[in-house]
Amino acid sequence: FLNPNSETRRENLSLRSSTDGGRSWSAGKTVVPGEAAYSDMALLSRKRLGILYEKGSDGGIYFIGGKW
Repeated sequence: FLNPNSETRRENLSLRSSTDGGRSWSAGKTVVPGEAAYSDMALLSRKRLGILYEKGSDGGIYFIGGKW
């Protein structure tokens, strides 16, 4: 799953994974440092993931894709 990695702010968007059906989760990999929120992801191909997110206060929507 994808979420901000902060207890107080919407920042450091991180991708986490589970290998036991969601009982536990990895520490995560930061994919967007700094301000980032309201995210979603989609499988682009067998090994590529697309991530859509809002960054900062300018209201911009951004997209990144890659092998994760």
